[in-house]
Amino acid sequence: MICLSIYNRFVNRNEGNKIMKRLRYIYLLILFLILVSLFFIQFTLHDVEASVYKNGVVVADSDIAVDAGLRILKEGGNAIDAAITVAFVLAVVFPQAGNIGGGGFLVYRQADGNVITINYREKAPLKAYRDMYLDEQGNIREKLSVSGPLAAGIPGTVAGMYLAWKKYGSLPWDMLIQPAIDLAEKGFNINEELANDLSEYAEEFKLYKSSVKIFYDESFKIRKAKSLLIQKDLSNTLKIIEERGADGFYRGEFASKFVSGIQKDGGIFTIEDLATYSPIESEPLSFSYKNYKIYTMGLPSSGGILLDMMMKILERENLSSYKHNSVEYIHLLTEIFKRVYAERAEHLGDANFYQVPINILLSSDFIEGIRSKINRKKPTSSKLISPTVFKDKESNNTTHFSIVDKYGNAV
Repeated sequence: MICLSIYNRFVNRNEGNKIMKRLRYIYLLILFLILVSLFFIQFTLHDVEASVYKNGVVVADSDIAVDAGLRILKEGGNAIDAAITVAFVLAVVFPQAGNIGGGGFLVYRQADGNVITINYREKAPLKAYRDMYLDEQGNIREKLSVSGPLAAGIPGTVAGMYLAWKKYGSLPWDMLIQPAIDLAEKGFNINEELANDLSEYAEEFKLYKSSVKIFYDESFKIRKAKSLLIQKDLSNTLKIIEERGADGFYRGEFASKFVSGIQKDGGIFTIEDLATYSPIESEPLSFSYKNYKIYTMGLPSSGGILLDMMMKILERENLSSYKHNSVEYIHLLTEIFKRVYAERAEHLGDANFYQVPINILLSSDFIEGIRSKINRKKPTSSKLISPTVFKDKESNNTTHFSIVDKYGNAV
């Protein structure tokens, strides 16, 4: 599969920044894996120490998005309703990763125990071809795959959210989109995190007039923390989506303007790309960890298989012998994660285009082989583990949110 992403890549300005961000996102990765496990595990409350929320929980990267999601739950909406609102609000207030120009995955556990997933990731344009990022000599032109119109995939977020609402939502569509419209139209105050990220993007923004229009102020300076960010064009687009649903984004006047703009800048999107985009609903990946049943996303997401591999290794460990968050405990987790992620880089991809060796990766012998290579006293350099050495570290352009409603549904 040609990997295309509309997510922007952050370029850190100094090594200190890089180190701090890597540490931060290693911690967030561990936290996220724990959250995924907790949200989709069937358990009884007396077995764990936890806070009990009677009417629902919303967890997201933005307090503004959380508040919007909670308001939907208070209006009687279910977890899908709240998820749709959170997703569109993140597209306004968390542009680093929240999006209507990108895509994602959704795992939905209904109150009756049934679990489904929706794959609404970006797809390669129909005109994409194998060597599109190579020059005439066959050398990789790296910039093309990470920045600019050829780096963009056909967006899936709007279609994914609309499918989720049509099948599982309960409140009116316009009610769920309106909070995002209000925030785009009236504006919100930029927080420190967004201000810092905008500063890192500042030079790249200058390559695109539309980005300068949004993220620079009247004096042609990048917007600072606490300044008001108003996005009229985004508001107008959201109004079209509110009125016409997914068709407002993938067909009609907006779609024509979207494709025209991409092609003008050298992209290869077509009207057919948008009109034929369709999210995919499927069964989840499920596995057991001790006495727990875990549901997560299957391929083309690699996260679910990685989680399964990690849990299979951890299940063989006597975790009760480790003090929680001790040096030894964190060392063990880190060594497991490094090795599993190395296998991800080498073996995981879209099963529609690549034969993924799932049975081997999850086999008892393979899992034990990974575990047997872990040095319990000394960290192993990632360079000695990774089949592929990457020039750039993965950027912080993915966001996650989790929602549970009072009816027992979870997204």
